[in-house]
Amino acid sequence: MNSTINLYYRNLKKSLLSLKQCWIIIPASFALFVLFIFLSQSLSLFGSMAGGFILAILADLALSFYYRWIYVVIRDKKISFNELIQFDKQLFFKIIGISFFLWILQDLFIYGFSKGVQKDALFLPLNLIVVILLNALPETTYLEDGDAAYSFSKSVEFIKENWIEWFIPIVLMLSPLLAFYSPKFLLLNLAGLNLLLPGFSLATTWSYLPTYSYLLMLFTFILAHWFMIFRGFLYQELSTTTKRKRDFQARA
Repeated sequence: MNSTINLYYRNLKKSLLSLKQCWIIIPASFALFVLFIFLSQSLSLFGSMAGGFILAILADLALSFYYRWIYVVIRDKKISFNELIQFDKQLFFKIIGISFFLWILQDLFIYGFSKGVQKDALFLPLNLIVVILLNALPETTYLEDGDAAYSFSKSVEFIKENWIEWFIPIVLMLSPLLAFYSPKFLLLNLAGLNLLLPGFSLATTWSYLPTYSYLLMLFTFILAHWFMIFRGFLYQELSTTTKRKRDFQARA
């Protein structure tokens, strides 16, 4: 227990310090989001199929920049303007491959397999399994070398070995909703988690709170960035150490 608490404490400190030193990623990501919304509105002129395809490519492009920023923050604990505008072609094409496979898995296979039955009876449990096994997909994408297939297999392997330590922070992120909603509601939100931007997806669930306001909206936007950085540090430590080593460090 002490080793787990120390694990979270170490990475909480590192992530908060990194966010403080690299606060520029917050307005930068907001500008990226506004630009994406503007372009998505403009793409309506191209028709649903062509516009949707271009929009998907633009979304992956924006994500490649954001992943690159998080990677630099975790690696260097600081980020320069030049690094904000640096394009990582290899990461971009890896994300395209991952997005395409997720589209096949979630939108075609699971949704198609669930047709003809109650959606809640099959679609949500299947999607929940995918969300659990591939929950570390962002981190295996930008922190690990290898192609898209390796990112998927590495996420499954990582979750199998570290699922307790990995999911406790996620449950804590959802815990404010327990005061107003049932555990089933939390499971439904977890099943609908955006696998490529889990920090933002989890923070968005706070919009269901009765006390949600513009101030809380700003807080959750900052919280989402912190959680993405925290996950990166946590993944880095869990994937490079063993529980026995962490227990030994806690006793030392």
